[in-house]
Amino acid sequence: CGPAARLKIRVIPTLALVRENKTKDFVVGFTELGNRDDFTTEMLEWRLARSEVIEYNGDLTVPPAEARRQRALHVQSKKTIRAKQDDDSDLDLSD
Repeated sequence: CGPAARLKIRVIPTLALVRENKTKDFVVGFTELGNRDDFTTEMLEWRLARSEVIEYNGDLTVPPAEARRQRALHVQSKKTIRAKQDDDSDLDLSD
């Protein structure tokens, strides 16, 4: 085991976001990519667009996964509970 293992050093992935020869931002670790190392391309696209290094057609204020969840909540089907008319009521009002 080398010195990195003895010191318990871990490698944190980092992306330098560069546009027109200028560093615009850094993406350090997976926090801004949904805290997952298997993030979607759509999530990476959203994050790159937030730093204005690519063009993006979606909403930059909401991550794609969150936007899908919000849309799913708004699209819920409307269900109505209807009572069946029952002529054989247990309630007898003719007393």
